Amino acid sequence: MAFSSFFQETVKFCQQYNLVLVHDFPYADIVFNEIKLPSSIF
Repeated sequence: MAFSSFFQETVKFCQQYNLVLVHDFPYADIVFNEIKLPSSIF
């Protein structure tokens, strides 16, 4: 799992170079130990 700072920097990079960012995370709804995950940026 990546930190949110990784995704923030990745989005900035993609915007700078006019790239499309695709992220496939099929297990996003699985949570262990009742840890609250950050909400989606979408």
